[in-house]
Amino acid sequence: MAALFLVGSLSGACLAIEVVDAVVCRDVQDREPVEPGDSFPADVGIVWCWSKIKDGKGATIRHIYYYEGEEKAVVELSIGSPMWRTRSSKRILSSWTGNWRVDIVGEDDVTLKSLTFRIGQ
Repeated sequence: MAALFLVGSLSGACLAIEVVDAVVCRDVQDREPVEPGDSFPADVGIVWCWSKIKDGKGATIRHIYYYEGEEKAVVELSIGSPMWRTRSSKRILSSWTGNWRVDIVGEDDVTLKSLTFRIGQ
């Protein structure tokens, strides 16, 4: 279930930050995901989390990568406009087969979206 994060504007009104779309993929080219999926081979090397954020200008989100429930990486990403595409990558060792998750988290530590994927098998 996705959550919304409120961002104040200069007028005092609050906008709800929203993850419009998000995928795990093999690459990002021209700001678009390439070969999105939920399963990747053990020798993939790198996976990317691509996300499209609405109404988050000025906010910071985090992509938090988990392997078998253990946090492996946190990437902070600044949102630069009302509709913003951003991405992060995670190097994957060939021995790290199993279940992975990326949480997209707002400034208030609320999870906006979770993506699960599998490496190997």
